[in-house]
Amino acid sequence: MTTYSPTLNLGLLSLLSARHSPVIDARPSQVEGGDVLLSCSILHSCPPSPPAFQWKGLSADTGSVSTQEERIGVWRTIATAAVKATPEHNGKAVRCVTTVSSGFREMSRSVMLNIPYAPTALKVLVEKAAVKEGDSVTLICDVNSNPTPTLYMWNIINGGEVSEQKSTEKSLSVNDVSRSISLTCAARNSIGWGRSARLTLDVDFAPSILPNSSCTERGGILKCVCLAQSRPEASITWLMDGNQSFTLDSTQKGEVKSATLTGTIKLTPNVNVSCTAVNTHGTATLVMPVWPHQTTQTWIGTEYLWIIVSVCGVTLLGFVTCLCIRQKRRKIHRDSTNALATLETPLRGKLAKVEGDQGTQDIDNIYKNCNSHMSDPIYDYDIQHCYGNYCPAGNEQEEHDFNNIYLNA
Repeated sequence: MTTYSPTLNLGLLSLLSARHSPVIDARPSQVEGGDVLLSCSILHSCPPSPPAFQWKGLSADTGSVSTQEERIGVWRTIATAAVKATPEHNGKAVRCVTTVSSGFREMSRSVMLNIPYAPTALKVLVEKAAVKEGDSVTLICDVNSNPTPTLYMWNIINGGEVSEQKSTEKSLSVNDVSRSISLTCAARNSIGWGRSARLTLDVDFAPSILPNSSCTERGGILKCVCLAQSRPEASITWLMDGNQSFTLDSTQKGEVKSATLTGTIKLTPNVNVSCTAVNTHGTATLVMPVWPHQTTQTWIGTEYLWIIVSVCGVTLLGFVTCLCIRQKRRKIHRDSTNALATLETPLRGKLAKVEGDQGTQDIDNIYKNCNSHMSDPIYDYDIQHCYGNYCPAGNEQEEHDFNNIYLNA
């Protein structure tokens, strides 16, 4: 057991009478997720009762405490702690506080933690609050990282076109913004990459009345529906020939507003109903004629009419062409069948047999080009005689003109 004997040293007394502040040191991790090592030391003169340590600015528990003699009558006590590094720790000011047995407290200077980490918490910011279709807009890739990113990448979908752009700056300008524009940004530093979620911008645009807006009349009851797409919401008004009284109603769902007009009507020729949609960016109007004795009339925009007419015309032309080709093929087949029947009937019916020196010759020999007589001397005649309808049947056999066969004689 170590014993401490009192000694008297006037020089030492003057040293110990001075107040000593603790000294803090921090060794941050070089990668995210590593340990930040903290140490705090203080000089004192009472080794049996060293100071207690506490950490300010960081939730850390003291790991180990050690005391060693610095010089005669002076001891140094060192406390250490380890904390898992996270992006939230970066930039934190940390101090250590010592308390001696008498209750006297001393506080160290502060140290700033420097924790490297990859880009995180990325989001796209829009420079101005209101964006109109067709305008230009400046976007900012907001990112939390250490160190600062050196490269930014943008993925943009604007009007159905996809593009990617690289930049060393965190801001980007986009021209001719469409109502359906969406984008993401990514950032890279020496630690790694980070990417934002995809953002769809809220883009204002003038009203347009949708093609499926319609008027229907059944049993004297008129119902018209006007569908207008816009941002911000449009106000819809109705105009109709005559002084009939009608009920108006409207609902909003997303960018589309549905306005309904209902009431009794006495149909007369050339009755028109029109709806007009208006917001801060423009106006749109649709005129819908109402025809007498028509149970349902649905009106579409003229820009779609030529498409429907073209499709119907091409379909009708294709149908007529196929029908003509089919009829022509049937006629050719019917004519060829009749011709064959005309030729074959007299050959096998009226002249079923041809008589000669060799006996009865089956008419099939004619179709076989007189194969049964090829051994006769008369075969020396030009074989074309057979094909010319002259087929010798043997000695003394009268030549038969087979044209008579084809002439049904």
